[in-house]
Amino acid sequence: MFEKCPNCGKTHILKPKACGCGYDFEKKEEEFKILCPKDNTELKLEWFECPKCKTPLNELIRYPCPKCGNIVGLKDKYCKCGEKLLIEVTTCPYCKSKIDAESTTCPKCGRSFYAQEHEHTAAEYHCPRCGYKLPTAASNCPICE
Repeated sequence: MFEKCPNCGKTHILKPKACGCGYDFEKKEEEFKILCPKDNTELKLEWFECPKCKTPLNELIRYPCPKCGNIVGLKDKYCKCGEKLLIEVTTCPYCKSKIDAESTTCPKCGRSFYAQEHEHTAAEYHCPRCGYKLPTAASNCPICE
């Protein structure tokens, strides 16, 4: 049920097609090769540093913020401008729309992903002889009367 992104370590409630960090769960992991620009060592994104030169991945892998253009590191969650950089995307289990993985409710259908303490379903009553659905527990079965 839970799926951890091998790129950034984010745990998804449901397995998404892709993580906000860019990892594509539908492609094979061996297709993703990142090399250290200092010593050409193959890196894994769940590491915090290059095992050979000990440089943090956040310093090795940098890119511009999509909002302001400031240079940010791979592991940065927010830019200095306040832009959220790692937006994990998943699918609503109810309406199947794409949503932010940190959401607790779906913005499209409005359903919550967590059970509410007072949320309950109405009890159903059935005739013990024939199984006909009754409106209340005290109701007589119209079939078996």
